[in-house]
Amino acid sequence: MSEIKLNVIDAQQTLHGTIHAARADRLVAALSAEPETISELEVALTRFEKRIDDAGPLQCFARGSHPDVTPWDAGLLIIDLPARLIFRESTYSCPKQAGQVDYHDGEKLTDLLLPYRIPEDWRFLDSLSEYNSLRRVRTAERQRASQTDVRQVLYGRPLLEHIAGEILATLPQISETLRDELPAQPGSDCSEGESAPCLDRTVRRDVNRQRMYEHVAGVHTRWLGTPREDLSGRSPREVLLARQEFIDFDLQTREMQWSVQLVGPPCLPTNSHAYRRAGFGTHEWVIYYDLVRQLIYAAVESVISQLDPACSGETEPETSDFPPDRAKLDPSKLTIEPLVSQLEKARGFFLETPNEEYSGRVPVNLIENERKRLPIALSAREMIVDDDCPICRMMANDMELSGDVGFWHLDGAHMDPDFVFSSFLTVEEWETDNRQWKEFHDEFEREWKSSQAGEKQKAGDVPEAQECQAANSDWNYKELAGDGVEICTAEPC
Repeated sequence: MSEIKLNVIDAQQTLHGTIHAARADRLVAALSAEPETISELEVALTRFEKRIDDAGPLQCFARGSHPDVTPWDAGLLIIDLPARLIFRESTYSCPKQAGQVDYHDGEKLTDLLLPYRIPEDWRFLDSLSEYNSLRRVRTAERQRASQTDVRQVLYGRPLLEHIAGEILATLPQISETLRDELPAQPGSDCSEGESAPCLDRTVRRDVNRQRMYEHVAGVHTRWLGTPREDLSGRSPREVLLARQEFIDFDLQTREMQWSVQLVGPPCLPTNSHAYRRAGFGTHEWVIYYDLVRQLIYAAVESVISQLDPACSGETEPETSDFPPDRAKLDPSKLTIEPLVSQLEKARGFFLETPNEEYSGRVPVNLIENERKRLPIALSAREMIVDDDCPICRMMANDMELSGDVGFWHLDGAHMDPDFVFSSFLTVEEWETDNRQWKEFHDEFEREWKSSQAGEKQKAGDVPEAQECQAANSDWNYKELAGDGVEICTAEPC
């Protein structure tokens, strides 16, 4: 009882035939690569099963207009790709949303157990009648939902127009602050009470830039948190985080597979639906945060330079997308189109230029790898933290000889702490996490203070040291070996 009748359905065809139930389980696991066609499913199977020739596992299956629902041996399995439905009736196994399968090396099963998780919108059914009633409805729903290319919104003109529009909308207030009188700075040529144009250029530039930067977080927050019609009523943040956990898990399993097999795992083809409509993992979430911030900063700097040449710190360019009459400080002369054009250039520069914050990597390449579900591998030499550390070099040599590989990640530690910039889906989750971290920090502080009090009590036989230390922190102290007590040497530093 180890074979099963398998039906695989995509938008163009229905295939059915008998197959070993273990291979059927691996085909279910291959849905973690989000295939939309039978050919994509066969490619995705190579994650869990090495292909030793060009023949796909389903090449001998019969083609039909309807599923063959007659069970065979261990039972019946239907994988409906357009509807994302799985009907299962088997005495061999019971495929689930998440689990693990044995890797097959093309000849036999191995001891390598590979975890998998398939998208949450897949439904597992135990009733044929329920499957028949749902397949058409779900297929139509998914066809409607798949029409939107969210990256055209998140990276395209809607993003740039939002930033330009928000910055230009603040110009009435900004232009007033640029005219404000600022106090003369010591050492400047201005006398007390003279107006801003006389103020030292560097000081004035910094003050007015800071006034503009007060708007940056708000512009970013409103972009991420506002529902949009072109995103089917969702906010950019909801789109960006919708599948982050799923993609991160999938990349983690690929890292594990790479670490064991010492060879890079199969990637998603760039012509596959899963790549073209890929969700956003942590790497792209962090890079997107940095991109939006850089674009807002670029808009701020551009507007400052147009409204107040003294704040730009640069000579006036020979050509400009903006009106040349900047001395009038007239915000009505600044329009959205030239600023959008500048932001397009800034976007391309950020995405396509090596970034030191990403260890010299190019942001667009990092995004590409995540969309292909390819981990960012590190060689042994790249993992050396200190070139002068002999232990580090020895460990790197051992890794190099064994063929081991490490992996590079972005964690977003530099991102603003507000909820909208967190990876939590709800405010309640974010608040709970903050509360837990505060409780952990408070407990650590209590334990640390308690341990310090114990050390002081232990040093009760040398009160002079404590009195000396409290009286003058500039005195020289040395540590008493064995009990950690600091004893004053009675010699000033």
